[in-house]
Amino acid sequence: MLKKLYISLIILCGLQLYQSKKTGLDNIRIRAIGFYLTRMFPDGLSYVCENGVASRESEYARRSFMYTSKYGFYLSDIGIFGNYINYGAFFVIGVIGLLWKVFKTQIEHSFNHLKYFFMVVLLTLSTGRGFSESELIVVVCLALYLLDVSSYFIRNQPEITN
Repeated sequence: MLKKLYISLIILCGLQLYQSKKTGLDNIRIRAIGFYLTRMFPDGLSYVCENGVASRESEYARRSFMYTSKYGFYLSDIGIFGNYINYGAFFVIGVIGLLWKVFKTQIEHSFNHLKYFFMVVLLTLSTGRGFSESELIVVVCLALYLLDVSSYFIRNQPEITN
């Protein structure tokens, strides 16, 4: 069922893009991703580590504000790519690993709604702030705890013999 839901959402998104009058390259998010990936990294090491989050009085914050004002590019609009620019490749690898582990973990059927929650997070990674939202961090930690408890009970269930 989850697979059918995911496929239908992909098809609907594809139809929406097809019906749009703009081409993919005119999309503000695509242009912002290209801009930030090519202009915001001061050196090669920043591609792996991070740029960091702009503080109020730093040169990086002034440049980021200038780009936002001039071009209308916001890091919060480009989802996981904005997280990559702020927090680096290790953060993105961690998010992908976490989601992989969540979907591979066997849990009780009564906890399937938690996997649906992570499916929504996965679907919104390209447009939202994702795992860097302070409110979402608490919810993700609680959901991961419940998944872990459910997985523990499945692995340690005593077998009933007659």
